[in-house]
Amino acid sequence: GLWIRAKTLSTKAAALLFWGRLGEAHRTLTEGIDLATKNENAPWLGILRSTLAWLRWEMYDFEGVRALAREVGQSGMFSPAPHIPLRTPAHVARKMVRVLQGFADLAAGDYDRAAACFEEVRDQPAHPKFALSWHRRLFARLGLAEIWLAAGDLPRAVRSADGLVEDV
Repeated sequence: GLWIRAKTLSTKAAALLFWGRLGEAHRTLTEGIDLATKNENAPWLGILRSTLAWLRWEMYDFEGVRALAREVGQSGMFSPAPHIPLRTPAHVARKMVRVLQGFADLAAGDYDRAAACFEEVRDQPAHPKFALSWHRRLFARLGLAEIWLAAGDLPRAVRSADGLVEDV
């Protein structure tokens, strides 16, 4: 029951994001995070926090993304209840938060931190049976190309963009 409820809230929030119904998405995510925290449901807590970071990114709340990324990063591999390790879905969510953090750092002009986020995700081993790792790496490559463009380093931007095209 509780796992299904968390999954339902996560799916609903993602759909609301796509529809542009950001207030409803935020309320849904808040409900899901409260439920996952109360029930020490670490995997879904990570996924819901990742979706919250995505919502903040869509709202151009880059400081909110950075704050959430710090919170997720400080949690290490554990939920609010330290005896429950985050499982694969939450680990995946944490990597997407790193991509979003990279874009938030880029928007803040902190190119070094942004590059570190994007390079960490880009340089992860590929998992051919897991499409989300490919998806995250595409966004990481895009972010790196945008950093080099913003920094005026056209040759590096071209190399990053070429890598993005090769991955597609």
